Amino acid sequence: MPDPHTPAFDAQIYRQENADLQAFADAALLRHYLDHGRTEGRIASRVRQRADFLALIPAEQDVLEIGPFLNPCLRKEDRKVLYFDVLDRDHLVERARALVAAGAFAREQGEALIARAPVIDFVHPEGDLGIIDRTFAHVLSSHCAEHQPDLVAHLQSVSRLLEPGGCYFLVLPDHRYCFDHFLAPTRLADVLAAHVEGRRLHSALEVLEHRLLTTHSDPTRHWSGDHGTPLMEASAPEQILHVLEEARAAQTTYVDVHSWKFTPDGFRALAIQLEQLGLVDLTVAEVYPTLRNTLEFFAVLRKA
Repeated sequence: MPDPHTPAFDAQIYRQENADLQAFADAALLRHYLDHGRTEGRIASRVRQRADFLALIPAEQDVLEIGPFLNPCLRKEDRKVLYFDVLDRDHLVERARALVAAGAFAREQGEALIARAPVIDFVHPEGDLGIIDRTFAHVLSSHCAEHQPDLVAHLQSVSRLLEPGGCYFLVLPDHRYCFDHFLAPTRLADVLAAHVEGRRLHSALEVLEHRLLTTHSDPTRHWSGDHGTPLMEASAPEQILHVLEEARAAQTTYVDVHSWKFTPDGFRALAIQLEQLGLVDLTVAEVYPTLRNTLEFFAVLRKA
């Protein structure tokens, strides 16, 4: 399990990292953190970047990493890790080359990723984790959960793969500081509706929002208040009509967009509600808030 001495708030670290708070007592520091520090993106724990978060996963225990694409968080040469993805290695490389050709990756970056492409241990084209017939001490995903059409089903599937007391480690984008800035944060009702429908594809609304209402993904600009403008404002009518056709096609063919738009507090509240409803048997162990000039936060859910 995660190091119990790595909470999201450590008074000593918070005092050391913030010169304006040197004279504060511990209780006052906690109050300041809750009222101001989290929203200001201040450092308050040893988990300051992704590497610190990944270091919480015990190196000697086996892990399943979901959706590593070509750049897994954990490498087999360093950890006891297996990979699950919707494509095998050859098809991931093929997709990466297409992304390079489309300009989504610089050629040098793409070729570097391709050269280190991992062998995928478990493959299912629809992302069905049910094909895995064993359990793991821990499960990890990075920028994956927000893509799941049915978040409840995803969390239930992860739980089935976890040994008792095991943890699901999630790296998640904070919608306020990425291209989802202008989109509404996810509500419990949204997640429940997707689960009632047994949703396996993204809705037309989600595709339209992603193509028309997203913006830049530069966290430094977002933190400074420069959010840009939604893509739709620069789109010609024929471009919008093309997106409309894509949304229609998405009703029968998977189109990869974000279903869910999280903040650290919103994700924590949602996970607690799903557990209270008995839909998920994962408990919030910790949520590490988004730090200033970054766009992702970290969460740990523990199987009861």
